[in-house]
Amino acid sequence: MFIRQNGLTISVIVISIAAVSLIVAILSISSHVLAEIQQKMGNSQLNKTILTENQTTTGHMYTVTLNNFFVNHTRSHSMDTDYVSMGAQSACGRVNCHVDSTHPIRTATVFYRDVGCCGQHDIGLSLGPFFVTDGLRLDYSVLNYGHGGGSPYMTGYLNAVLASVIHNGSAFNTKGLTTYLQNMGVGFGGCDGGLAADTIFYTPDQLDALTSATGQSTITRHYLGYDSPFGCSSHVSDYFVTYTITRVS
Repeated sequence: MFIRQNGLTISVIVISIAAVSLIVAILSISSHVLAEIQQKMGNSQLNKTILTENQTTTGHMYTVTLNNFFVNHTRSHSMDTDYVSMGAQSACGRVNCHVDSTHPIRTATVFYRDVGCCGQHDIGLSLGPFFVTDGLRLDYSVLNYGHGGGSPYMTGYLNAVLASVIHNGSAFNTKGLTTYLQNMGVGFGGCDGGLAADTIFYTPDQLDALTSATGQSTITRHYLGYDSPFGCSSHVSDYFVTYTITRVS
């Protein structure tokens, strides 16, 4: 290459050298940026993989069984016509949750029969197993609904109530049980009404503590029903509900 010693030629060469240097710098920066992006993407995927692996190693399988209810005092004068229902879900009850920690809601309802005072009535209604990584929610209810011969659709109503309260994360209690059904268009009369209803949420640590010794834990809870309509009963209903949580793996 021949370089003529004049101002124009020298300026062109200087500009060309500067342009080449700029291109080289841009390419160098771009390669570093791309490498950093790839590394971040790789770390993100790695974190997700580790999180999933942790779920596999730290989660356990549980079943829930509604064993029985004990009648200490009926809501009606002599006999309650009882429906028993339960719903459960492996779900996250906190802000930071594992991937895929919330599973479909499961519900089950049975028409038990007319029951009097006093004594234990076995149910044996079970749901599960549930793979629990963040928490387990359990909802159940006992309803007296015999006025006018009862409703052939009551089991469907109760399943819908449980699915709704669990899905929305709502609290569930004896008064709420009757209110939910009334809002769905269910009519009440005589001594109809809720006898027991509850929402219980267990963390993985709580479940481990409950089942670490024998593999299962049985819990009994006490429920005083709210005041019956005038002329229905001289006392509120008095029920106990017993359920068992079993670790299966």
